[in-house]
Amino acid sequence: MRKIKQTVRTILLCGFLFAYTDATFAQITLSVKQQPVREVIKEIERISDYRFFYNENSIPMEKRVTVNVKDSDIENVLNLIADQMGISYVIKNNQIALSAEKRANVAQQTRKVQGTVVDDLGMPVIGANVSVKGTTNGTITDMDGNFLLEVPNNAILEITYIGYRPQEIAIKGQTRVDIKLAEDTQKLDEVVVVGYGTQKKATLTGAVASLKGEELAKVSQPNMKANLIGKIPGVRYQESTGEPGVDSSDRFNIRGFGEPLVIVDGVERPFTQIDPNEIASMNVLKDASAAVYGFKGVNGVIIIETKKGEMSRPKINYSYSIGLQSPVKNLEMMNAYEYAYYRNQALMNAGQSKRFTDEEVEKYRTGSDPINYPSTDWYAETVRKVAPKQQHNLNINGGSEKIRYFFSLGYLDQESILKSTQEFKRYNFRSNITAEITSKLNAEVGLGGHIDDYKYPYWTGGDEGIELFTAIKSNAPNVPVYANNNKNYYYNSDNNELNPVAMLDRDATGFKDKRNVEFNGQLALNYEIFKGLKARAFFAYDYTNLAQKEMKTACTFYTYDSVQDTYNPITKVAKGELMEKTQPYYKTTQQYSLNYKNTFNDLHDVEALALWEWKETNTNWFMARRYYSTTSAIPELDRGDVDN
Repeated sequence: MRKIKQTVRTILLCGFLFAYTDATFAQITLSVKQQPVREVIKEIERISDYRFFYNENSIPMEKRVTVNVKDSDIENVLNLIADQMGISYVIKNNQIALSAEKRANVAQQTRKVQGTVVDDLGMPVIGANVSVKGTTNGTITDMDGNFLLEVPNNAILEITYIGYRPQEIAIKGQTRVDIKLAEDTQKLDEVVVVGYGTQKKATLTGAVASLKGEELAKVSQPNMKANLIGKIPGVRYQESTGEPGVDSSDRFNIRGFGEPLVIVDGVERPFTQIDPNEIASMNVLKDASAAVYGFKGVNGVIIIETKKGEMSRPKINYSYSIGLQSPVKNLEMMNAYEYAYYRNQALMNAGQSKRFTDEEVEKYRTGSDPINYPSTDWYAETVRKVAPKQQHNLNINGGSEKIRYFFSLGYLDQESILKSTQEFKRYNFRSNITAEITSKLNAEVGLGGHIDDYKYPYWTGGDEGIELFTAIKSNAPNVPVYANNNKNYYYNSDNNELNPVAMLDRDATGFKDKRNVEFNGQLALNYEIFKGLKARAFFAYDYTNLAQKEMKTACTFYTYDSVQDTYNPITKVAKGELMEKTQPYYKTTQQYSLNYKNTFNDLHDVEALALWEWKETNTNWFMARRYYSTTSAIPELDRGDVDN
């Protein structure tokens, strides 16, 4: 009888070894110390619906194990047993098969780990980051400081929170870990930029989040707003388009309250296209911390300080990064055979005759006549799986007691996920010099800026971009890209949509080019009147010029007559259109201030600021439009040959 029982168990085991793990979520509480595994299994079967299957000849059921869990799932319990026994297991529904195969030879097991994060006083830490070291697997603590995370058995947890020292905890088979974070007193002594001055973190009473420039440069994004995702609490950004260099300003906010005010080196400026290698620090002021900026700071304030020179021998730094971009999701399109088959089915269901004969459907299926019976994946013809981007930066830093300098040059090249010449290039420069004129007087001179070049096909971006993807989805897969497969003749679609591949051809259907030039210059004089009291005069000049040129080309598509061996033209866009626009912008900023800052008895910090600020802006724009026939396509306003 015993032999029969073993045989049945062996057969069942072989069947379950090829099954997949179907995790269940029953909670088990069990406390046994150095008990035979046979008794432990019986106890699990008694308190749960799980049933075990094993071969007693290969698994030492009398080996003793220790298990101490509370409200744990079955995987954690089995992992504890398997680690001590040197065996493996497979779960299928509520049935568990044990195997003598060592766990090192099977897929890595995981377990759910829960715990609580508290501070020195035992109060829960809300929003602490808990992650598996070296991975992106992580979570944050809830309102009670609790967390739950599924991790590998050999995982090391990293726990971090602003103002506290990071901790690392090795799991080592545990299912619960409680962490007490200690304050980082060194960070509390750090100085952060707040409003029109600086302050130690230890004396801050408002909500301020800080980030070093090195953190921004580690994983660099073409758009500075995208660079902040996951780095500063409360900052939210969503890119609404995958176009190179595009700034989705309406999707950027702090805590969901709209776009914040941005201050760069003391002046209200855009920051999207700043090279992250130029940034020394970034501070985000929230709530009352931003009150000094009045109504402009109601959505929060981002204060950016660019790098300054250090007293040292010249240091030359070069960095280079390359990355790949890919669509979040690729569309799976029907091929010509599927389209023909289901089109026939739909027509017959509606009581109508079939659109394609059985012979035509078969030719689409076999692909035996690709010229007359083509199969086109319009999405694959127009969208790349990956697109490269690269960034270079060269900077020099150094100086003496009297003069310090920082110079930086940057270059960014971002290509599009579309199969076109759509691209974005950016050229950055920065020069910051600090000079000590006398023991009480010093001067700061800063120059910076960037040139942004956008080169797009006409049918990308804005409403035209929507029309492009409408054409990709609307053109049938049995429509070819080229007439008679001749790349000199774009095929004319049977419907009103344009040929998507032609829409991405700048030479065939037009272009959108844009250049944005931005220059920032500033001069500051700082004078110490007596200990603690300083006077400051600051002047800044900002210039931006946006130049746009858009050309929609009058274009013709073709069909092919195989009998006459001729290409028949069909004009889809009868009239070309050129638009040119320039928009210069000028701004001057002046600030004059007196600042008193002192510490008495090493305990009492006293600070007072009196400041007067004046700004003047000036902008204008010019736009002109001209129309063209199919015979005139020179993209200059004076060459238009069609009346408006």
